[in-house]
Amino acid sequence: MPDTFALFLAIGIIGTSVALATAILFDDSRTKQRSIEHYRNLERQRAHRMRRLSVKGESRPSWDHYLDDKNQRAA
Repeated sequence: MPDTFALFLAIGIIGTSVALATAILFDDSRTKQRSIEHYRNLERQRAHRMRRLSVKGESRPSWDHYLDDKNQRAA
């Protein structure tokens, strides 16, 4: 009887340890995947913003042009 109890106790401890280790590793891999997707999304948004700004910039004069006009008027 005591041998059976010790055996079940050992199996329970080992099973719990394996389950916890698996849960920790699985959660860690999901977190890494999520962070990779997060940074990819940020990069995609940045590229989209830069594209949009470059398209807007073609239709408007730059600030340098504005400052040159101000300097010419002041001179």
